[in-house]
Amino acid sequence: MTRIAVLGAGSWGTALAISLARGGHAVTLWARRPEAADEIRATRRSRYLPQGEVPASVAVTSDPEAAVEGADVWLVAVPSQTVRGVVTPLAGSLGAETTVVSVAKGIETETQLTTSAEHRDVLPAADPCRVGVLYG
Repeated sequence: MTRIAVLGAGSWGTALAISLARGGHAVTLWARRPEAADEIRATRRSRYLPQGEVPASVAVTSDPEAAVEGADVWLVAVPSQTVRGVVTPLAGSLGAETTVVSVAKGIETETQLTTSAEHRDVLPAADPCRVGVLYG
């Protein structure tokens, strides 16, 4: 079973967390705001995707370190302008075999980097072959 941290509990991140959990993966969903994490845990719904029920098997947290602890895959589903701020503090938690997948579209305004390039910039220890993108 693959352990997946979904960083970002907006509609896209929540939809991916639901789908991955239904696929049998161990999923932890990170919400930036503690009250959002509390709401998802209590109702198993996200205000950004109210029609989608978050399976009970999905762990929900507002602690980013807890979200990525032991994860095989980091699925980064935060807005492109916040990727650097979310991922940089987690760099020390990146395992040698961890795969990082960006699912945020767009570019960072200040640097003009794509989100996958941002990941390579802020996660220098990441194997470049383990940094990818999924856009939908």
